[in-house]
Order: sequence, then C-alpha cells, then structure tokens
Amino acid sequence: MRGDHNGLGRDLPDTPMPSPPRGLVIIGGLVLLGAIMLLTMFYTVEADEVAVVQRFGKYVRREEPGLRTKLPFGVETVRKVKVQRVFKAEFGFRTVEPGVRTSFSKDSFLDESLMLTGDLNVAEVAWIVQYRIADPVKYLFGNRSPTPVPSDAVKSCNRMPPSALCDVAQIVMRSVVGDHTVTEVLTNAGQKLPIRCRLKCRNSSICTRRVCVSKQCKCKV
Repeated sequence: MRGDHNGLGRDLPDTPMPSPPRGLVIIGGLVLLGAIMLLTMFYTVEADEVAVVQRFGKYVRREEPGLRTKLPFGVETVRKVKVQRVFKAEFGFRTVEPGVRTSFSKDSFLDESLMLTGDLNVAEVAWIVQYRIADPVKYLFGNRSPTPVPSDAVKSCNRMPPSALCDVAQIVMRSVVGDHTVTEVLTNAGQKLPIRCRLKCRNSSICTRRVCVSKQCKCKV
C-alpha cells in the first residue's frame, strides 16, 4: 500500500497556481497610485509658518497657513519656515541647559568675544542677538546655512545660526566697539552698544528684534 501511495503521488500532474484577473490587478494598481497621490499632494502649514514650494528644485510660490495642495510624486516639494518664532544666537558663550539654574558651556569662544576698542585696548564682549525670519524665500536661498534651531519660544542655538547673521552680527559689533573706548564699553555708556548694533545689524531676510550685551564684559591686557 505504501508503494502504491508513492506511485500515485508521482503520477499527479503539477497544476499551475491560478493568476488573479487582469482587471483586479489594474484596479489594485490604481488604488495604490491614488493613495500615493493623496499622501504626496496635501500638506498642512501651521499658524506660525510659511511654506516655500519648489518645483524640480526651482522656487515657484509661497503658501500661507492652512491645508494646502501641491503637485504629487515629488514634482513639487515644500520647505516650511517659522516666520513668527523668535530665535536666539549667542556670541562669546553658549548655553548648555536653559532654565532656573542655567548652565553654560566651559569651552572658550574668544574668537567671537575678543575685540579691539577705539583706544587700542582689548575687551571681551559676550552678546545675544534675538531675531526672526522676515523673508522666508530670501532666507532659504540667500543664506549659506539657513538652519536655526526650532524652539517653543526663544531658545539658545546649540548649532550655529545662519552664516549671514553670524557674519553681520560680528562685523557690526566689532565696528561699534571699535568706536568706543574700553572704559565706555565696560561702564554704563556701553548700554548704547546694543541700540547701535540693532540699527546697523539689518538683513533683508532676517529681522533683528533685540541685541543684548552681557554685563560681564572684561578688559584683556
């Protein structure tokens, strides 16, 4: 009997698996295509954002907050910019952990803080620039590194702020400090430095909201 069963199994023909109907394959492909199109076509812009739309890498338009649409399948891409949020860039020091007991980095940033005063002395000046993005298009395509760190309000930048802001802020601060004596920088007369810096530190894509000079300015011999 065992031999008969083995022989019977060898005699059975190999039956091919039935293929799905062609119409069902087409419908499934269309459903998948439609799902991908919907997922890549709609997007949401938050209340504090502006969306910059690019088509094949070229800027085409900007969109305001709300539910928006774009060409699907990667034809158009979207880059969102926080235009209502205020960012903070630190020069001469870095905040490691903000809070009630703020901790600062122990690293030295003398390349940013050491400046020559008008009477040829050297002062160590640490300062903060608070800014927001005024023109998202110029900000994205007119700066070398438009990468501010997102935050819920004003946050210390552990990464560098945009290179344009960095360069302009340092040039302006050094220029203003160079117009004052070291005594003026270290005393109450130095309170005018932030006002002059904010007036000079203007960029077409970045709106400078506030410039704060640290009270711990030092004179280097």
